[in-house]
Order: sequence, then C-alpha cells, then structure tokens
Amino acid sequence: MLKQRVLTALILAPLVLAAIYFLPSPIVAIILGLIILIGAWEWAGLSGFEAARSKAMYVGITGILIVASYPLILKATMGHVLIVACLWWLLALIVIISAQVKGTLPRQNRWLFLNLGYLILIPAWMAIVFLHSHTKLGPTWVLFLFALIWTADIGAYFAGRAIGKHKLADKISPGKSWEGVFGGLIAVLVLAMLLLPVLTGKEEVSTSMILLCLGTVLMSVLGDLTESVVKRISGKKDSGTILPGHGGVMDRIDSLTAAAPVFVAGLTLLGYVSL
Repeated sequence: MLKQRVLTALILAPLVLAAIYFLPSPIVAIILGLIILIGAWEWAGLSGFEAARSKAMYVGITGILIVASYPLILKATMGHVLIVACLWWLLALIVIISAQVKGTLPRQNRWLFLNLGYLILIPAWMAIVFLHSHTKLGPTWVLFLFALIWTADIGAYFAGRAIGKHKLADKISPGKSWEGVFGGLIAVLVLAMLLLPVLTGKEEVSTSMILLCLGTVLMSVLGDLTESVVKRISGKKDSGTILPGHGGVMDRIDSLTAAAPVFVAGLTLLGYVSL
C-alpha cells in the first residue's frame, strides 16, 4: 500500500505543481473544477446515492454552481463566501467534537449530506482560484498551501507510526493520533520558517503568519475528520478507487476543502491578498 501511495504521489505531484505554477488562472480553474466534479461524484456515493444517474445529476448541478460562482471570484462578494465557508467549518468542528464525546455518529440523511457537499467543495474551489488569480504571487501561495498540507500529512504519518499512542478521535478515525497531529505541526513549522521569508520578503517570520500556517493545518485535519464521519456513516473505507493506494479524489482533497478557505481568509486579513 505504501509503495502504491508513493508511486501515485510521484506521478501526480509534479503534474499538479507544474499546472499551478505555469498555467494561466482560467485553465487552472477548469482543471481544479474537473477535480471537484470527480469529488462530487464520490460525495454523492458517500451520501447514500448509489445509482449512476443520481450521481450524474449531482455532478451536473455542482458543475452549474461552479460556473455560476466564477464571476463572484472577481468581485468583493468573495469575502462573504470565505466567511460562510469558515462558519460552516466551525459548525463541522462542533459536530465532530459532539460525535467524539458522545460516541455516536449522526444519522445518515442523504439529502442533508448531499447539500453539505456544496459547502465543502465549491468554496474550496473558489478560494484556490481566487488566490491563484488575484496576486502576482498567487500561484506560489497556492503551492505553499499545498506544501503545508502535504508536509503535515507526511509528518503526521511518520510520527503516528513511530510514537502514536493517544487516539485523536477513535470514534471517528481510529488511525489518527495526537502524536501524529503534533508531528505534522512540527513539520509544518519547520517548512514555514524556511519558506515564509522568501514568500513575504521579510527576514523575520511574523507570529501571525506562523499561527495561520498552523491553523491551516489544523483545519486540514478537520476536513479529513469530516469526510471520515461521512464514510463511517455510509460504511465505506474510501470515497473511491481512482487513485491507486490513495482511494478516491475526496480522500485526497478532504484536507484541502477545509484548509483552503481558512488560509485565503487569513491571507486577506493579514494584507497579503486584497479582496
């Protein structure tokens, strides 16, 4: 499994990085949109809709919403989108904590889960496209966001395997540990200290940027746990099988769906990106 994961990552990662850095924002928006549509297909399945027709209808509606939301990226309305997204993830955090404390998962509600998928997928797409297109360093900031999440995943994986003893949320995702989370945060802290001076043009790394990076990683954990809740309710281990060793597309972008809006909102508050 690890060999498959590494091989898939080695193939896909350079393609993703090259696309983000070298392609114009409209093309990046289309590519990311297609990835989101695959995620929408898988999300419909996790929500309890197994028929291909039902999944296709959900993908179609998601596509329409993506096209309709693109003009909002070019307007001040984007600020409201980020606020709504951050409030949604705050609610998701409350649900996750409640499920862990009570030891019971929410009941499956196919239509509720289906509509929550829009809140999970579309604001993340909008946030990344907005960041990519609204500043000269946009592509670099997007790559940095990806690097934060990937570095946290790697740090958490190895720390969890080496010293993981205390479960993070055993009622939701038994494989995750607090040691893994801290390992991911430490790895990200090192990455941020190395790269932020280059990105910000400042020799000293500000505490606010460090906190934003760490907060982004914690949000990525929340995105992962949120999908884990839905998978456990649906009785599925993975969202799909399209990526060998990694499961489905949702299994790869779940962290990003929560992290992207928060990261972009933080950059706007700190003045690195203008709405």
